[in-house]
Amino acid sequence: MADTLTPDGAKTAKGGASWIEGGSHRPLTLDDPARAYIVRRGHYDVFATEGGRRHHLFRSETGDLLCGVAPVGGFALVAVGSLDSAAEPVGLDAAADATGIERWVAGLSQAATEPSTDRPKRAVAPGSVTLADGER
Repeated sequence: MADTLTPDGAKTAKGGASWIEGGSHRPLTLDDPARAYIVRRGHYDVFATEGGRRHHLFRSETGDLLCGVAPVGGFALVAVGSLDSAAEPVGLDAAADATGIERWVAGLSQAATEPSTDRPKRAVAPGSVTLADGER
């Protein structure tokens, strides 16, 4: 049996599990504490968002857990999948048993305790700056 896509972007995998296709065009909003996802393919970068700006926190790999967290102080969490990524919605009972929860807690803890690695922000006009090979 082949995987099939539903109109909402969920994919029913072999065995009937429903996966949500990822990618930069399809971020997962992690704002509901009653929802969780297991990364089934690829990876997801987890960001704290405030006023539309994203602050990278950590990366979740295949098998890791993504948990919903109630927004606090104007911040919310969003997970953006890699090309060809997918996540499976799971109940909280399954999330409690997932081995990926350790990496979720470690990622949040590390992001909360380490100094920000965000680069200084500067506005530039398109085409006004040329970067050398390997420069970001």
